Amino acid sequence: MKRLGFIILLLISFITAKAQSGDTYSSFSIGGGYGSTTVYDYTLAPIDKWAVNGTLSYNITPFFTLTGELQVGRFEGGDLTAFNMKYFQNVFAAAILHADVQAGELIDYSRSDFLYGLKDVYMGTGIGFLQNSINFIQPFFPNSNNQSFYPIVISSTNVLVPLTLGYDFKIYNGYDQPQIRIDVSYTSNAVFGQAIDGYITAAPVKFYSYLSVGVKFGFGPAKLYRKPIRY
Repeated sequence: MKRLGFIILLLISFITAKAQSGDTYSSFSIGGGYGSTTVYDYTLAPIDKWAVNGTLSYNITPFFTLTGELQVGRFEGGDLTAFNMKYFQNVFAAAILHADVQAGELIDYSRSDFLYGLKDVYMGTGIGFLQNSINFIQPFFPNSNNQSFYPIVISSTNVLVPLTLGYDFKIYNGYDQPQIRIDVSYTSNAVFGQAIDGYITAAPVKFYSYLSVGVKFGFGPAKLYRKPIRY
């Protein structure tokens, strides 16, 4: 009986030590960021503007997250001195749900410094909605004496699909849990519709990018991961 008790105590000590060696992580993360937006259209000169975002993530593992994101910002593009004289300004808001997978979920990073550095690279995609509100647009054809108009749309809600490449700098607490994450990411967003720049064209999809830096803070119950997160 004493031997059985000793074995149980030994197992509990092993599990506790293992949990404190870097195998645990927070169930959730909350954060925000700031970045630059650019609309891409071959008929419009790109102009960089700004956006802010807020995120709430469920950490399925330390390297696999499901995130709800809100973005608010501005788009701008075109040139009133260009051949087509197109120019617009847009105030937008977006709600996006996306999943992001880091390399650490897929590789063994315990035996290589290079792979250990690579483990926090991630890719992600999802789906969302973009609310556009054009607050300025140049609607006239060049040399039309203000009598011929481009077809335009002032506001709409469009479906968007993001494709993100990023890096997640993890800052660990005293228990080797990734408590703070500094996130640097580039997202290309495919927007299905016309209102991102206000000009109605034959293109069914228009694009904008979001280059951002953000910070996330872990909270909630600790979860156990199948392998050490930090070496």
